[in-house]
Amino acid sequence: MQKYRNGKYVELTEQEIQDRQTTQAEVEAKAYEECKPKKKAELSKTCGEIIDKGITFEGKQYSCRLEDSAEIITLADKILSKIEIINQSDVTEEEKQLAISELVTAWHADGEPCVVWNGLKFLEFAQKIQEHITWNKTYLGGLKALVDRKRTIDTVNAIKYGDELPEDIMANVLATLEALK
Repeated sequence: MQKYRNGKYVELTEQEIQDRQTTQAEVEAKAYEECKPKKKAELSKTCGEIIDKGITFEGKQYSCRLEDSAEIITLADKILSKIEIINQSDVTEEEKQLAISELVTAWHADGEPCVVWNGLKFLEFAQKIQEHITWNKTYLGGLKALVDRKRTIDTVNAIKYGDELPEDIMANVLATLEALK
């Protein structure tokens, strides 16, 4: 290996060669360590966008931005509280079921006005929203574990949201989801 010194090319000493190799290795190691947080941030952003996009429920699209999901959870909790009160009341089982079936709330599909929902149907909808959020956040955790496994910049950068996870990581994602049921 040569370098230009004092107007001519000269051979590098062994120490100079080692110094250059060490410097290049340090640069590559730093670039590798920096690519992981960037990839994780990119995957997190995509996950958030997918969660925000929401779900299709009974043929209509429902966004799931943070403020939407918070309000959906609040409405579902109110319905569940009313069901608990009904179930604790001193009436027949038939009267309880009738009272529960008459519970209502209001919500809207994207771009549409609010409509009255049957409380039980709304709980089903809220459950689907929660599953959508939980699946995507848990899958994101699996992708981040996959990023941590990769040993080169190219393999880290090749990971995309929606990629299939290795069997052991996917098993962990599924076990986590099962534990949350």
